[in-house]
Amino acid sequence: MIQAITSVTLAVSDLDSSLRLFRDRLGLAVVIDAHASVGLLAAWRYPVHESVRLVELAAPDGVLGRIRLAVFEDAEGIPQAPTRLGGGASHGAAAQVAGAIALISRVDGEDAFILCEPDGLPQLVASTTKNGPVAVPGTAPHDAGAPCHSVWVLAGPSAIAERFYGEALGFSAAGSRPSLPEHVDSAIRSILEVPSAGPLQATAYHTGGERRDAIVLVRSSTDPDPPPARPRRVGEPGINLVSCECANLDELTKRLSALALEPLALPTHVALPDGRPGKVMVVRGPSEELFEFIEPGD
Repeated sequence: MIQAITSVTLAVSDLDSSLRLFRDRLGLAVVIDAHASVGLLAAWRYPVHESVRLVELAAPDGVLGRIRLAVFEDAEGIPQAPTRLGGGASHGAAAQVAGAIALISRVDGEDAFILCEPDGLPQLVASTTKNGPVAVPGTAPHDAGAPCHSVWVLAGPSAIAERFYGEALGFSAAGSRPSLPEHVDSAIRSILEVPSAGPLQATAYHTGGERRDAIVLVRSSTDPDPPPARPRRVGEPGINLVSCECANLDELTKRLSALALEPLALPTHVALPDGRPGKVMVVRGPSEELFEFIEPGD
């Protein structure tokens, strides 16, 4: 059903700073620099008169999902995120919810998470240090074209999440770890602000395409169903939209309906940022994670 994760959107406040991270440090190349069409804004349930600049970056070899930077140039009234993802200590009840999202890449042969502060500035932290996450040192470019290779989500109710990714989206479960290495557990717990002290479990789901893009659901073994997430909206600072190619949005809508999940709006004909026609539908997952499903046109 889902063929690929095409991009992950970061709503950022400073495009120049964001480009210094993704283009200059990680070696990604800008492949699209455009503004969101009226149709796309409508699909996002965003005011169609607003100006949203979209800059997509990709690895030079073109594999794996892209990073899409979104600059909401008329962002008055957009709610700010109540906590920063990756602060180490909990920042209160608002942080203790499902739905937190981070990206993982490879930098100098080491796993590293990309996260976004509530002020809209992205940050890169190492995930495999034994003392928890730390800023990746140095200013020189790292591995040229280090792409995002998985999306990590603090999962909501386990049974619903598994049905959403497996039955509705057609992802295949690629394996589950009942616990993670201590230093990795510590890093991910801090980055995603997992409130429970129990060991973290991780379950990977892969798309059906050749690239084998992955979503990794993380939950505590002692609290598998964390408190409900605060609904987020496109445009709120942070990592807030996972875009996937879908073969048939009408069929996907039927599958979602069987799980009592409804799209934010019916599929909308749009002009995609790369100029192609297509249809777009935005859906909230069971952990309040936002998905943009794209059915490309001819």
